[in-house]
Amino acid sequence: MKRLVQAITFSLASAFAVTSAMAAPQQQDQQHQTAPQQHKQSTQQQKQVTPAQQKKQIKPSRDWKAGAKVPVAYQKKAYKVDYKAHKLPAPAKGQQWLKVNGEYVLVKTANHQIIKVKR
Repeated sequence: MKRLVQAITFSLASAFAVTSAMAAPQQQDQQHQTAPQQHKQSTQQQKQVTPAQQKKQIKPSRDWKAGAKVPVAYQKKAYKVDYKAHKLPAPAKGQQWLKVNGEYVLVKTANHQIIKVKR
């Protein structure tokens, strides 16, 4: 019983020592942070790009040609187009129409290779 009490006391004492040692450097860093570092952090937070802004920044090439591949950013369902609504020719099996920046691109669904570009 005496050994059990000693073991519990030792483990609690070491746990308190470790947590206080780990907490001390973090408190010091927060207290001694200078204004330029705070400004740097705030500008980094402002530079974070939202997904909508990221979409606008990606600009596909206007001279896509048959045989080239569509970038991964445009291989999503959001770019898929109903060919009937846009009066496009019906795609063959394994093909689909995508609309990117006003251009209609017919691609193979298996490898996203461009078959035809319609402006």
